[in-house]
Amino acid sequence: FGPLGSFTGETSFVRKGMQQGLLRIDYAHKLAYRGPGKGAAIAGSPLTVSSADLRPEKAGGSIWYDQKAKRVRQAEDHFYVKGEIATNLAALPIEEQQAMIVKLTDVNPWSR
Repeated sequence: FGPLGSFTGETSFVRKGMQQGLLRIDYAHKLAYRGPGKGAAIAGSPLTVSSADLRPEKAGGSIWYDQKAKRVRQAEDHFYVKGEIATNLAALPIEEQQAMIVKLTDVNPWSR
């Protein structure tokens, strides 16, 4: 998160069984947040960060593995964090939500 600090942690995996012919594996990130150093600059902005407190609400996703083809067919990742950043001007609430889905196919979807 650059001037907003960083996250470290561990990832755990759980086999959820077969779904639609694919092995579903769920994973969860257990994250710890470390705030920025006092006075961290936000590039292109007059703001500096004096402190921050960010709490991950959700971090993890699912992987769908094709055992016959011996490869991943799809992966999803979700990340949601909220908290507060104290700057040289004001304390600001922050909320960020990210979602990513990657699908792997045998055929280039743009060549159809």
